[in-house]
Amino acid sequence: STGEGDATLRFETPITRWLMLLGQVVLWGLVIVYLLRVRVRVDESSILTSSSESDTAAADDATNAAKIDSAVASATHKPGDALISSILSDDA
Repeated sequence: STGEGDATLRFETPITRWLMLLGQVVLWGLVIVYLLRVRVRVDESSILTSSSESDTAAADDATNAAKIDSAVASATHKPGDALISSILSDDA
């Protein structure tokens, strides 16, 4: 025999290969969903933490500004200022 002639090569992929491939795709999908949820929770908590900290800082800034305004007003107020302003407003 010289090895000449027609031949047919056939191979059928076993169903288990397709099932394993499908299982791997499902597992990767679950991993991605899990990681996205964990990241969103972490991002949201950091946003919430930073916004509450900035709200507290803004309230502290407003309180400090009011204290400074009050101190400046009392430091620049002279005893005769009220009398002078009442005289000027009566003349007008």
